[in-house]
Amino acid sequence: MTPRILEYDEGRIKVTAEAYGIPEIKALIDKYDMKAEPYLAYVQCMSALDSPYINIPSGEKEDSVIYDVQATHGEFDFEEPLLVNAIDRLKNLYMTPNMALAIELGEELHRFRNYLKITPLSEDNMMIRQSILKDIDKYSLNYTKVKQNAEKEIQVATKGDHEVGDY
Repeated sequence: MTPRILEYDEGRIKVTAEAYGIPEIKALIDKYDMKAEPYLAYVQCMSALDSPYINIPSGEKEDSVIYDVQATHGEFDFEEPLLVNAIDRLKNLYMTPNMALAIELGEELHRFRNYLKITPLSEDNMMIRQSILKDIDKYSLNYTKVKQNAEKEIQVATKGDHEVGDY
């Protein structure tokens, strides 16, 4: 189950009671008070396992999140040192071993894709490319299976419209 730390409610970041108990999040709230929303949105988008940015390669994710947060929540200092601590802490709280493996396998697929995209076909790399292409369906299938297992692991158990289980 994914811990409930920061949530969206009617298009706004909702700070849960649990968030106030996490020093790295509380530091942002204390420092920015009523102007903390873009900082908290950034932290949420960069760390949550259900973030809409989860499938963006890590090298492109930060720029995309910064752009979108500034467009929707206003300007903020994305170089604020407290952000790094908050993101790292939330990632550690959210991450399961299977999800960490799924994320790394996804990054590896991006690296294969990028290699095939930017490396022109030549006699020197023909064998490497053929090897990748020969087994790419296995890599993709394994990634999909691991990701599905990880997603099952973090889903909230529900019965009807009511959550059950860990409270």
